[in-house]
Amino acid sequence: MRTLVMLALALAPGLAAATDDDAPAPRSEDAPGAGELRPEDRLPDDPAVAQGKAAYNEGRYNEAARVFLQLAQRHPHLPALYRALARSRTWAGEPEGAVLAYQAYLKLAGEPADKAKVEAELELARRKAAKIPAAPPGGDALDAAVAYAGAGTFSGPNSAYGQLDAALEAGYFGPRLGEVRTQIADTLASQSRDAVARWYQPEAQVDAATLLRLQAGWAAQAPRRAPTPAESALAAAMKGLAHLAAGE
Repeated sequence: MRTLVMLALALAPGLAAATDDDAPAPRSEDAPGAGELRPEDRLPDDPAVAQGKAAYNEGRYNEAARVFLQLAQRHPHLPALYRALARSRTWAGEPEGAVLAYQAYLKLAGEPADKAKVEAELELARRKAAKIPAAPPGGDALDAAVAYAGAGTFSGPNSAYGQLDAALEAGYFGPRLGEVRTQIADTLASQSRDAVARWYQPEAQVDAATLLRLQAGWAAQAPRRAPTPAESALAAAMKGLAHLAAGE
C-alpha cells in the first residue's frame, strides 16, 4: 500500500486539472427539422441522438423532448441540442420550455444563418406560452453545488455532486451546467493537491476527515466522467493518504 501511495504522491502535485476539453468531439449532423448543415448544427457522437431524431420524426414529441433534454444536459455547449429541444417542446405543447430552449440556442449559436427563422419560431412559442420563467428550474441547486464544492463536500445528497444531480432532475439545462461541472472538478483537484502538499507540513497537516471527504469526492465523480491521468493520480493519492492517516 505504501508503495502505491508514494507513487501517487510523486505524480499528483504536478498534474493539471482536467476540463471539458476531455469530452469526445462532436460529429456533424442535421438537427431535427434543420436544413443545410451549419457549424451550429453539430450534434454529439451520442447514441441517444438517433433515438431523439426517430421520436421527433415519428411524432413522439414528448419522448423527443425528454431525450434532447438529457442530451443537452450531457453536452451543454452544443447549440443544436437546444434547437432540437425547443422544436420538440413546441410540438409537445410545452411553449414555456420551448422559449427557454430557443433562448439558449440563440445565446450559444450567435448569428446562425437562419436567425430570422429561429426568431420567428421563438416568437410563436412566446405567444403560446402562458408565463415564461426567467430561467430553467434547478438553478438554486447549481448555486448550492458550487458552494458545497468550495466547502469541500462532494458526495451525498447535500454536496456538490448531490446538488448537481438535483439540478438535472429538476430539468435544468444551459451552458452553465458545463461551467459548474468544470468548477466542481477543478475544485476537487485543487483541494486534493493542497491536501498532498499539507501532508508534508507537520504544523498544518491535513486531517483524516478531510482526506476521507476528498476520497469520497473522487468516488462520486468517477461515474460522471472518464478520469484523466491527473485525476486518477489524485484520486489514488487521496485513497492512500486516507489509509495512512488511519494508521493502515
